[in-house]
Amino acid sequence: MNLEIIKYPNPILTKPCQEVNTTDLAQSSTQEIIDNILGFFQNHNGGKLQRGSWSGLSANQVGIELRLFVAYLDDKHVYTVINPRLRRSPISNVRLESCASVPGLQLNIRRSNQVVLEALDRHGNPFKKTLGGFYAASVLHEIDHLNGKLITDRH
Repeated sequence: MNLEIIKYPNPILTKPCQEVNTTDLAQSSTQEIIDNILGFFQNHNGGKLQRGSWSGLSANQVGIELRLFVAYLDDKHVYTVINPRLRRSPISNVRLESCASVPGLQLNIRRSNQVVLEALDRHGNPFKKTLGGFYAASVLHEIDHLNGKLITDRH
């Protein structure tokens, strides 16, 4: 599968993504989609989180309309996040954000400073992670994508 970043104004970016059926996670075609998204993400980043790299990548940014994304949820590990749910802190911060799907644009975006993320991993196992600061903003950015929202909708 040859992936490329979908750019605004492509309508796939403004449509909410479909939940992933947990029985589909056992299928090789779904695992291949996840492998391709992970590989594309890691190839772009050179295998590590660094200044100028992507912190996350949602499936619809590469043309796949499923509620899943890959992201750094800590300094070293890339997670596959499927059908995410969130609880947000009422305390928020403004951070400068950019987006691969809206190249060349950086905007100050207000987001919750802390979130509790509940999701499935690529094998259908539930996990829960409390995230703050940069990682909370990154997850909120990716979930916006899954909901058909771009940074331009938050500015």
